[in-house]
Amino acid sequence: MQTAHAGMTHSSPLRDTLEWWASRDHFGGFATAGATLFPGWTPRRSSCRAPRREDRSPSFSLYRGTRGDWRFKDHATGEKGGLVDFVMLAGMPQKDACRWLMDAACGHAQYATTSPSTPRVAPVAWSPYKLSIRELNRTNGMADALVARAGVLRPIAEARGWQYHTLRRLALDDSLGLHEGRLVMLYPTGAKKRFKPFDPQEARVYEGPKFAWMFGKPDSLWRSHRLNAETRHVHITEGETDAITLINAGLEESLTERVVAVPGASCWRNEWAGQFRGLHVTIWPDFDAPGQRLAARICESLNNVAAKVEAAALSNDTLFSQKAHCA
Repeated sequence: MQTAHAGMTHSSPLRDTLEWWASRDHFGGFATAGATLFPGWTPRRSSCRAPRREDRSPSFSLYRGTRGDWRFKDHATGEKGGLVDFVMLAGMPQKDACRWLMDAACGHAQYATTSPSTPRVAPVAWSPYKLSIRELNRTNGMADALVARAGVLRPIAEARGWQYHTLRRLALDDSLGLHEGRLVMLYPTGAKKRFKPFDPQEARVYEGPKFAWMFGKPDSLWRSHRLNAETRHVHITEGETDAITLINAGLEESLTERVVAVPGASCWRNEWAGQFRGLHVTIWPDFDAPGQRLAARICESLNNVAAKVEAAALSNDTLFSQKAHCA
C-alpha cells in the first residue's frame, strides 16, 4: 500500500485534520479512529493483533516514524503507512479515507472543509487487490523460469515426496514460480515467496521467516483462477503445501475436481463464499487449534451457499479418508 499521507500533507485542510487526530490519543489518532472503524480492536505499542482480520498471533505494529509521526505495519500482508492508510484498511479508497477523517474532525480542525451536517462516508464494499500489468508480467516470468529449471524442481519434489511433473504442471498453470532460487506461490492477487526449506531436517532448525509477499495481498485463494463452469467438487486446504500434496495424490485427475488453498489460518474471507455456490466442498485443515478454527469459519461461511460442506484431515502429508459433515 502506498502511503497517502506523504503525498497529500501539503494540503492545509488535510494537514490540519491529521494534526487534530494526532492529539486525540497516545497513538497519534489510531486508537480513536480504530474504535469506530474496527470495534473491539485494541492498539498496543510495537505489537498487537491486526484490526481487520482474525490474527492468531500479534502481527500488527504501531510505531513512530523518523519524523515523529505515528505509523503502522501489518507484517502478515506487508501493508504499512500513516493514518490515512489505516482508515483505508476499512475498505475505503484514498479520497474517501481523507474525507472520513475530515468529516469526523469537522468543527475541530481549523481548515476542515465539510459542514457539521455533512454525513460521514460509510466504508465501501471490500474489493480484492488487482495486479498491475508490470506485476502480472512478473508472475508470468517467474512461472516460465520454474518450467525451465528442472534442476530446481527435482530436489524440492524429492524432499516432499512429490512428483516432479506435479510441480511442473503447477508452474504451467501459473500457480508456481521461481525467484532467486526460491519457490513462489502465484496468486490472482499477488506473489508469495517461500523461504522455509522444503527438506524436513533443514526445516526443523530453520528460524527465519517462512513466507513473504513480494507484491500484492492475500485477497484471493491460491489457484482460485482454476475454478470454472465444469467444477463440481472443490478441496480447500490450509496453505499451499497441503494443496500440492492433494494434487500430487491425484485429486485433480477429474476435470470436475479442483484444489485451492487459503493463504493462512487467519486469512479466510466471507467474500470468497460465492465462488462455491452449489458445489461440493471438502475442507482440509491442520490438526491444531488455528486449523480447527479455520475449518469452523469456512463451514459457517459456506453452509448456506455450497451444496455440501465437509471437513477431512491432512497430517504429515498423509490423506485421511474419515470426513465429518459440517453442522
